[in-house]
Amino acid sequence: MTARIIQSSQKHSSSIWRTVEPLPSSVSADTVISIGEKRRPDLFRGFGGAFTESAAYVWSQLSKDRQQQIMTAYFDAKHGIGYTFGRTHMNSCDFSLDNYAAVDIPGDKKLWSFSCEREKQYLWPFIHAAYKAAGTDLPLLLSPWSPPAWMKSNQSMNNGGALLPEYRSAWAAYFARYITELRDNGFQVFGVTVQNEPEATQTWDSCRYSASDEALFIREYLGPLLDSQGMQDVGIYFWDHNRDEMFNRAADVLTDPETAQYITGQAIHWYSGDQFDLVRETKRNLPRQGDHFLGRLHRRRCQAGSMGSWRDLCSQHHRRSECRCNIMARLEHDP
Repeated sequence: MTARIIQSSQKHSSSIWRTVEPLPSSVSADTVISIGEKRRPDLFRGFGGAFTESAAYVWSQLSKDRQQQIMTAYFDAKHGIGYTFGRTHMNSCDFSLDNYAAVDIPGDKKLWSFSCEREKQYLWPFIHAAYKAAGTDLPLLLSPWSPPAWMKSNQSMNNGGALLPEYRSAWAAYFARYITELRDNGFQVFGVTVQNEPEATQTWDSCRYSASDEALFIREYLGPLLDSQGMQDVGIYFWDHNRDEMFNRAADVLTDPETAQYITGQAIHWYSGDQFDLVRETKRNLPRQGDHFLGRLHRRRCQAGSMGSWRDLCSQHHRRSECRCNIMARLEHDP
């Protein structure tokens, strides 16, 4: 018997083929060959994509037939790729039409003016259409790109800044209120991240958290608040940034058991390179609570930047190859 091993490469457009010779006949049939290191039996939950206001707006401008084609392609398990998860933003994000917040009246700590009317225009109908195409309620991960401008040190939703200490309690309540609004409108929320890219200062919606700030917010505000609201089924994911600093962030945040008790896992992005050694090291060193492994990872990738038009982007083989190789590699190294 011979076996062929197909190896993909980001650097080569064609596959690399190798032939493996059969085992010698002298080898006993009872011989067991173990390859690789032992792994923790983590659960792979599936693939998903992001629901953003800009995507929802573009989709809303299409014909009904084209809208259905897109939904079928992404969410129909029989006739499409069958996405099983979604991620969406709380307040505006870098893929929104402009900055907005559910509470835009400065100083409204009690959230009296809270409103999701903006989301009901494009974003939420978009997600409902995905639910219909999937034939089920897709679990959503909810992430903020920025608190309202009045809660921040720079008084802007853009250009970084930080959450002001006097608004931590109101911002935690904001999470709970937003989750409630989503659920009241027929959506399933399985988790939240504290902040998208907490170490990035961007010209769009962004907000910075140090490791100690993020841990404090989880430990003193968000975790207890969600528990008090009966939302223990909503997982809290920290970091939500690149793999290059995932180990350091985990070491800083998870060493405190009072913080770790509220955390479900670590969310990571892969803009900064492969760095699978850091994934493995983080998994080996993450604490356990009984049989619950605090290492379930959410991954994010956006192929954009200065790549030319979307038509050019979609036609570039090396971009498709890069995505394919990264997905295969993550399935190999991350579980």
